[in-house]
Amino acid sequence: MILLRGAATLATVLMFLTNLVVVKQIKEDGHISVASILPFLSTFANCCFWLKYGVMLGESSICWTNAVGVIITVYALYQCHNHCESERTRAKIEKRILVTVGVVLSVLTAIKLSYGPEILSWVGFLCCALTMVMFGTPLASLRTVIQAKSAHGHLSLPMILISFVSASLWSLIGFRLRDNWIIQPNIVGAALSLVQLLVYSAYRK
Repeated sequence: MILLRGAATLATVLMFLTNLVVVKQIKEDGHISVASILPFLSTFANCCFWLKYGVMLGESSICWTNAVGVIITVYALYQCHNHCESERTRAKIEKRILVTVGVVLSVLTAIKLSYGPEILSWVGFLCCALTMVMFGTPLASLRTVIQAKSAHGHLSLPMILISFVSASLWSLIGFRLRDNWIIQPNIVGAALSLVQLLVYSAYRK
């Protein structure tokens, strides 16, 4: 179980680190928009709630993994904010960041003030829903890939493989812990990664 936890943590941290590659590409292109930061904001919120779930569950691997995810996404958002040339766009980015942080803090405060055994299930449900949304986000590019008949610039093979490995490993941990909130989103994530891999294989040229 220790090796499984370590492998899952490593794979997920690598997945989070791909955010830095995206930031580098955005900075090189010189075009930072509000849409550019949306994946970072969703990952930030997702990691914050999973970190809380890990603390409540007493599962250190979940805590460490998502703590690293929070740090990486905060850094990514900081870089995007600092390299935004348009003051108007920077103001919009600041607004989105403040709203996201406000919502996350409000929900975490509500969780802290809540009592009863069912609160863990509610937090688990929230984490499950957000993870499914995060895994499903790349599917939006599949239509573009199919229309252009090319995966170039739309799908990243390393990202697809890392996502598949990470989701598969966390699914196994979920089965070992008998935790449906861990199992369900990661099985869906692994399946969605396979769909992306099939599309990539069909349109990689």
